[in-house]
Amino acid sequence: MTPLPTKVLVAGCTLDLTTGELLRDGALVPLQRRSFQVLVALVGSPGQLVTRDELCRLLWPDGIVVEFDN
Repeated sequence: MTPLPTKVLVAGCTLDLTTGELLRDGALVPLQRRSFQVLVALVGSPGQLVTRDELCRLLWPDGIVVEFDN
């Protein structure tokens, strides 16, 4: 994953990695922690595929098994 600056512009919104917030036109867009982590993983890998396995390791690093298909 590419090192990120503290703020990233994403689709007209500002992703603030310092505060863990997503802002649209200065207004806070509520995100759950895991949703924010997925967004950070995606913007940290521009132009690259982020696999389901990579996201699972990021979101559940302690080897927790999560079933997505059901």
